[in-house]
Amino acid sequence: MSRLTIQTPETAPEASKPYLEASQARNGFIPNLMGVLANAPTAVEMYLTSSPA
Repeated sequence: MSRLTIQTPETAPEASKPYLEASQARNGFIPNLMGVLANAPTAVEMYLTSSPA
């Protein structure tokens, strides 16, 4: 069984980095869900833009 990679601002694809940095600034840490969604920049963007603030 393969595991999902949990990305950090240093390892994430370029398009995902701003979203991870914003999440870290807002929360003080990066939730694992955000780190996993960062594997697909479109997924992390959609999650953040569609979730209530």
